Amino acid sequence: MTASSIFSRYPVQKPRAKAILVIAVVLIVAFATARPGWPGGMPDEEADQQMPSKAIVGFVKDSGGNLVGDAKVVVNFKSGTTELITRSDATGHFRIPGFSKDADADSVELSCSKGGYRQTATLKRRSVASGGSAPIEVDCVLSPE
Repeated sequence: MTASSIFSRYPVQKPRAKAILVIAVVLIVAFATARPGWPGGMPDEEADQQMPSKAIVGFVKDSGGNLVGDAKVVVNFKSGTTELITRSDATGHFRIPGFSKDADADSVELSCSKGGYRQTATLKRRSVASGGSAPIEVDCVLSPE
């Protein structure tokens, strides 16, 4: 028995089978090409503390303390022209990994922006981790324009 004889015997099933096949292929392609995570990294404070190289981590908040997602975060090194850009995730968290272990909060400048807001403050936090790989923790505060 061939596939065409099956479909000719049950004509109602042919469009349904094709539709199911198309949906299955679309789902397989979607899952195979999906990228995990959010822009700016996952909000995992413990992972930030255990990175082998130093990272700049923090949150973008509004003046009321609410988290601001999808804000542009820019880090500039004071000693050069290097500029690193990321975006905060849905929880307002951002992470930029891969800094030299000698980098510290005084060697970088951080700014953030989002449409309808203006930056009002940058708050440096003290890391709970110790040692050369402790992250540089900076929060950025935005106010509505």
